[in-house]
Amino acid sequence: MKIYKNIEQIKKDFQNARIVEDDSGFWVYVEEQPGYLPRVKRYLKPRTKEYVKSILLDGKFPDKLVDTAIFHVKETETIKKMREVKKFGVVLEGRAGVGKSVACTWKIAKLVYWWKVQNPLYISAVLFDTKVFESFQEHDAYLIDDLLPNLKDIKIDLITQIIYYAESKNIPLYITTNSMESFKQFPEPLMSRLKSYCEYIKIKQTKDLRVEPVC
Repeated sequence: MKIYKNIEQIKKDFQNARIVEDDSGFWVYVEEQPGYLPRVKRYLKPRTKEYVKSILLDGKFPDKLVDTAIFHVKETETIKKMREVKKFGVVLEGRAGVGKSVACTWKIAKLVYWWKVQNPLYISAVLFDTKVFESFQEHDAYLIDDLLPNLKDIKIDLITQIIYYAESKNIPLYITTNSMESFKQFPEPLMSRLKSYCEYIKIKQTKDLRVEPVC
């Protein structure tokens, strides 16, 4: 369903309707025939940035990452590349500090903002939580962050399950890595699915934005 930012925008599409606005959206009353009850439709506004932040934090996204992606994002090469993404998935490769995690979080935040995603999940391949095994299927978008070579078998197993599940359900999937060597530890059938489902983006920028932030 279409999302409307303000009442002026929705009035352009429903010029003769009675429109009632509340905090989260609009009620549109369309009178189809005189003497009959009007047809009522509900249209939503985009979520607020604070609401988006709360959803991401509930999905285990790190506080600093969320604040940067929602409130302080800069127009880096990584963000520009993410704007052009068409597929449901992305594998983002680049050196440490070029903004891969921020760009993926920004992209997921946009999906949450427009009500396309309701319950995203952040998975760190470094700070690994095995409890993710119990609930990952409850989520509708994934960021697998900092994929490294030589993962333990339990991490490989979980990440494999998530990739298969995301691809089978058309769920947004974002993966960051410093090197494509990290994928050699996964079976070839999985890599075939990943290549068909995800866009591969390599970031050419080398400056570490954590040390030298974009102005």
